[in-house]
Amino acid sequence: ITSNNVAKNKNKSILVIISTSSIYELKPGKERSETLLGWRDNISIIPTRYNYGEYKNLHAFAALKDDGSVVTWGDDDRGGDSSSVSSDLTSGVIQIFSTKKAFAALKNDGSVVTWGDDDLGGEISSGVNTLTPSENNDIVIQIFSNYYAFAALKSDGSVVTWGRDWAGGDSSSVSSDLTSGVIQIFSTEKAF
Repeated sequence: ITSNNVAKNKNKSILVIISTSSIYELKPGKERSETLLGWRDNISIIPTRYNYGEYKNLHAFAALKDDGSVVTWGDDDRGGDSSSVSSDLTSGVIQIFSTKKAFAALKNDGSVVTWGDDDLGGEISSGVNTLTPSENNDIVIQIFSNYYAFAALKSDGSVVTWGRDWAGGDSSSVSSDLTSGVIQIFSTEKAF
């Protein structure tokens, strides 16, 4: 990558060198990162994951380690402090999702652990930070987010939502349509 390319894109991207043979371009905003392979002028862009709806936390960071544990830092009240759920984040986490001020971790057993601003998805319901499979083993297979709420797609095609009511956290008005058959969820900044 030439210095001209970096200077031209300095307000649009951040370059992080992961190893001597890999470069990753992280674009700010609502999009997940794209992986850049190669060096200098021979770079091809390959999306690492499709963005079906995930928004970045503006105040804290969460790192998923190779052993399935999670490390968090940043604003304590907005996801930087995960100590209230730390025992659930020591292993088994396979993905982390975020709203503007909260995180949700998907675990390999299909459960979900949340932390951060309670009103923006840090709690699934009052005082509850975990979503566990029921007796009929309807595990969460994917989590989606907007700035203010989360939606979890379960293996039986049902959907669970939480976060700001007006931003999709309350799906009670369409709950009968979300009990089965859902295969994908799409989001905007403030809705699903």
